[in-house]
Amino acid sequence: MEGRDRVSLAETRTAGSASFSLAAYDLSHADLPPGTLVDDYRILVKLGQGGMGCVYGATHHVIGKKVAIKVVDGANLGTSSALGRFLLEARAVNKIGHPNIVDIFSCGKLDDGRGYLVMEWLDGESLADCLERTKRLPIPEALRITGEICKALDAAHRNGIVHRDLKPHNVFLERQADGGLPMVKLLDFGLAKEVDNGSDPAWQTKSGKLLGTPMYLSPEQARGTGVDFQSDIYALGATVYEMLCGRPPFVAETSVELIAMHLEREPLPPRSLRDDISARLDGLIFKMLKKEPADRPSLSDVKAVITAEMEGSVDRRRAIVRATPGTANGSERTSAVHLGRLRALRNGLLAILAVGLLVAINRRYTATNTATAPAITPVNMAPPPDASQHTLTFTRINPSERAKAAAPIPDARAQSPDAGIPSAPKGLKSAKFRGRNVERRPRMEEPGDSRVGTPQGNEPPNKELPTPLESENKNDILDPF
Repeated sequence: MEGRDRVSLAETRTAGSASFSLAAYDLSHADLPPGTLVDDYRILVKLGQGGMGCVYGATHHVIGKKVAIKVVDGANLGTSSALGRFLLEARAVNKIGHPNIVDIFSCGKLDDGRGYLVMEWLDGESLADCLERTKRLPIPEALRITGEICKALDAAHRNGIVHRDLKPHNVFLERQADGGLPMVKLLDFGLAKEVDNGSDPAWQTKSGKLLGTPMYLSPEQARGTGVDFQSDIYALGATVYEMLCGRPPFVAETSVELIAMHLEREPLPPRSLRDDISARLDGLIFKMLKKEPADRPSLSDVKAVITAEMEGSVDRRRAIVRATPGTANGSERTSAVHLGRLRALRNGLLAILAVGLLVAINRRYTATNTATAPAITPVNMAPPPDASQHTLTFTRINPSERAKAAAPIPDARAQSPDAGIPSAPKGLKSAKFRGRNVERRPRMEEPGDSRVGTPQGNEPPNKELPTPLESENKNDILDPF
């Protein structure tokens, strides 16, 4: 192995952080470890591996600018064509100078002889990764990405450069800090061809490697009959086909079978795989995949159809929105929906406040009336009792008779035992009643009694009893009431 392919890692310290210098160690296939200094940039992490080499994330060791460093693979060190294409990419990108093409602002060689390019760091994912995740894209998004690719290709073609390796892996969707739509970046101009000077016209290298990816390879690249701008149109058609249909126009197990399909077979119409593709877009993709370059549309024609389809897609969305009851124009749909929701929320809050106010007023009015209203005595609505149903009769004593009865009675027996005052009837006995000595009146027979006519004792039945009941105590009067 040549001495330039032998380097070693000797750890050094620079400004308190780890860095590495390369010397006498075989790095023809080794990855650059984190901390390795490449020019003024320190390697942070390995981002990916490609056919030409590896891509690392790095940062400027002084100002902290983040970059991506593409290092050619050690297997290509002995081939001048690989290094030549590596430098061609840097010159082509800077010659084009377009926002939709990745920027390259430095290049050089490592101690082991491997070349590298310093380019802008992109945050996001490739179109290939996006399609692997989503299978296919919505038509408006696919049209937008296609339009951005057309801008990058138009800038390249105006500068006499053919990309020759257009595919989803070389289309990057850069994430935006403000959350907007991803920006499309076209990558990897390592296989680019400058048409003006006719450099590298062959479709194969001397080592027999195919320039391009068989799945998106144009028929003229496969035949080796010359490559021009129309080759990019074919590859773009295959990429759009995959974005819309979820699969490339041709699928096979080997590269040879794929190349044969590109040369001989016609792809299935996109509308047969997806029915919401318009007839105009279907016809455009079918023409872009024609076998002969002259039968394909120009890039300006592709841009015109894509632009018209994008406008038509917007118009169709606006028409759908207008046809939907309760919505505004398509351009104002989002704001109208938010405004409608805010109005509904406002009306709901007003209704709740109104109900609460009415409840409070009702409670206050009820409390006031309860405090000032006079008490209401309930009326007994029961019917009066029927006096005829009762059998007991009560007689109230006249107050004058009560007073007369209470007057003291002179004791006639004390004056003369024979004064003619009748003695107590036989059977009348003295008894205690309410703490006083009273004489009981003989029981009189009720009408209808079997013993009528014979009261107790020997008195005749019609003999009147004295009105005041006499007793041993002349002041004791029996009051039945």
